[in-house]
Amino acid sequence: TALEGLPPLPDTPRVKSLEWITLTQGPKAGRVVLAATTQYSEFFLYDPIDHEIEIVELEVEPQAVNIQSIEISPDNKLYVGGFQRGLAIIDPETDEVMKTFGIFRQAEGIGFKGNVAYFGTYTGAQIYRYDPSLPDNFGSTPDHNPGYVYKIEDEQDRPFAVTSGDHYVFIGSAPNYGVLGGSLAIYDERTDTWTAHRNVVENQSIIGLSYRDGLLYGGTSIWGGQGGSPSESEAKMFIWDPALGEKVDEFTLDIPDIDQAPKMIGALSFGPDGLLWGAIDGTIFAMDVDTKEIVKSKVILPSTYSSSKWNPFDLRWGPDGLLYTSLSRKLVVIDPETLQ
Repeated sequence: TALEGLPPLPDTPRVKSLEWITLTQGPKAGRVVLAATTQYSEFFLYDPIDHEIEIVELEVEPQAVNIQSIEISPDNKLYVGGFQRGLAIIDPETDEVMKTFGIFRQAEGIGFKGNVAYFGTYTGAQIYRYDPSLPDNFGSTPDHNPGYVYKIEDEQDRPFAVTSGDHYVFIGSAPNYGVLGGSLAIYDERTDTWTAHRNVVENQSIIGLSYRDGLLYGGTSIWGGQGGSPSESEAKMFIWDPALGEKVDEFTLDIPDIDQAPKMIGALSFGPDGLLWGAIDGTIFAMDVDTKEIVKSKVILPSTYSSSKWNPFDLRWGPDGLLYTSLSRKLVVIDPETLQ
């Protein structure tokens, strides 16, 4: 709980040890302060008299972590989020690791509004923003860069889906452990304001988002937080009108010859053909958004839902005209004309 007058603590989920110590040097020599070390090797001193916090950099050799998320920015840089912690920005033309933020929170989803990056981080569905044109100053306020800008309240935990369009940023989330019902968070750049809408699709998480011509198209997962059980049997799609601030449609998908009713719909991506493409575990489909007709679809791999219940299946359009996907968590390359 934040205490009045207490400055923000380092951006960390857990303090692992605390001890009162007496300073032996400096202007506060003789003062008793609270020393704290976090699980990610952050070390700070808290003075209970003047409420000052001094962060001390420790000489700890950094270790590699697994990759949790990866996206490419409009200016052709790779943004790589680490499992548990870490963020790196890489120039793929030179293989240079341009920047690293070692204690950055676990980014479940990464998206861009222009070249400005938005990160949906776990735990607690906290949103961070990074503008590469500004000086680096990582911290826990909107004035930092990368900096914390918003928390999706109402029991939300994992923001996987991040997209943008016009003057909006859209983020879809899955809820806390054992809870059903994700949220749609919306940032309006014109007014610099955030809003969040829980249960856009009742008791389902939002894992796929794509925006075109003033409308946001979303796909869901029937699963909520870990440890809970779904209450619904089929994932849905919805259409949100940000100008009206409301859902204008919700529907299920009729996929010919699919092996079972969809339980996860996402990612979603508009293709060069103007169709809205989506992934359902091992199935690919393309929809005409005006008629909601499934123009083409194919069951490429069996539906097993044997991995993450919220992480969207990637869709990437290659310069060769092919669609690169992670159907069933495998690398699958599809000819969008023939579905071969």
